[in-house]
Amino acid sequence: AEIYQPSSGTWRNVPALAEARFGYAGASLPDGRVLVAGGCTTPRCTAMTGRIELFDPATETWDAGVALSAPNAWATATPLPGGDVLVAGGCTPTGCLATSAVYQSATGTWRAGPAMRAQRGLHSATTLADGRVLVAGGCTTLSCEAVLSSTEVYDPQADSWSPAGELSSPRSGHTATRLDSGDV
Repeated sequence: AEIYQPSSGTWRNVPALAEARFGYAGASLPDGRVLVAGGCTTPRCTAMTGRIELFDPATETWDAGVALSAPNAWATATPLPGGDVLVAGGCTPTGCLATSAVYQSATGTWRAGPAMRAQRGLHSATTLADGRVLVAGGCTTLSCEAVLSSTEVYDPQADSWSPAGELSSPRSGHTATRLDSGDV
């Protein structure tokens, strides 16, 4: 792991995670820590983890947290109003998931969220100005044989997903950014 210091324009090493991984979901927590969840643990992503680790920048240490209910990779982790984090989708070696879970940062525990309308991994997730989360595109399998153009929105107040239209082109492995106007 490394930290970028904008003031000097340099990177510096910090301790590594306990479990090497890629394709994980990560998000900042209200107390400044960073949540890292899931990910691939072998080349070509043939094995995955459900473990989470929490980085504390004040002590520059990683601590273990309560694991996801099942190993997966290529999910998204999106901060919600109030400090919780939505982890949506992801893939296993046999297919992508429509599941969601909410990391409750105050207690360090998970609660199951509602299922998305589509199985997806390698998608984007963006917090909207009103606190809802827009999920767009992605793949239905780890090998990305089918790429999605569908989008959906998670409403944390209602704890539900609703359709949000279609992208003009299917896409995966992309990013999505909320603009100052509120558009994405």
